[in-house]
Amino acid sequence: MGFSHLNAKNISDRKLVIGYSGSPSNVDFWNKLKNSLFSRAKELDVIVIDFSGNNFTLEAQKAGLINAVELQVDGMIIGAVSHKIADTINIFKTNNIPVIAINVPIENNWVTTTIATNNTKAAQIAGKFLLNHLKKRDATTKRVVILCGDRVQEDALIRASVPHNILVDAGYNVHDYFAQGWSSKFSLKDAMAEYSNHGKDIAAVFSCYAGASIASVEAAKFFGYQPLQVGFDMDDNMYKMIKAGRLDATVMQNPKEIGRVGIQSMLRVLRESISLPKLIEVPAQLITHDNIENFEF
Repeated sequence: MGFSHLNAKNISDRKLVIGYSGSPSNVDFWNKLKNSLFSRAKELDVIVIDFSGNNFTLEAQKAGLINAVELQVDGMIIGAVSHKIADTINIFKTNNIPVIAINVPIENNWVTTTIATNNTKAAQIAGKFLLNHLKKRDATTKRVVILCGDRVQEDALIRASVPHNILVDAGYNVHDYFAQGWSSKFSLKDAMAEYSNHGKDIAAVFSCYAGASIASVEAAKFFGYQPLQVGFDMDDNMYKMIKAGRLDATVMQNPKEIGRVGIQSMLRVLRESISLPKLIEVPAQLITHDNIENFEF
């Protein structure tokens, strides 16, 4: 039975079944978000079923969402792999199943709320840090490389374009690269080519996701260059790199908090009929060698 067949009393009297769909589990950010969401759901005595696709495509995610509707979950939490998923949300509206978006906004009025880091604000933090520290270094070279995720996703485009524009306006020569499926093998290939062909001219690298951050730092080490290195998100390898001074900074989202707030918000919608704001923002944090011990990853 799903939400469309139940009144408020039935919802409060039984265990809820919530659907989840996010990006493939090889992405560290989504692993942390999913694990946190499932862990909090267990504490709240809620069942969560994972309908995520097995690859980073719109078609795979759509198939999972259709399965969730057929099984009549009580609510659906979605981390969209593409903004084009918006039309598919109508099947949840037809079946009166509430939807919450996480990390990526979905342009459909049926979506109750979006729980996310504001990517524009996070990218501004990165862009301003890059610009300020490039000025401090007084670098004579003006080449900046941006290694980002899949261009089919809006958050990848935002993370690249905001610092790109900040640096171009300041007179830097910025080169953007996008990795299909957020695969670090593509970012590593791009980083190796950049360091091989332009290494002495690279003043800074901004890597828009964890895999790219690691790829850039390791490629720089291989070729013997030390540009300003700024990443996005955080994993164990990046933590070690910041501690060792190989990665200058990273802008960290908080996937664990997004996951926790996601499941808690869905329960408020279902059990309390709470009207939520359109955006519940989980702020990004700038992590450097000086403050890294103050944060949980």
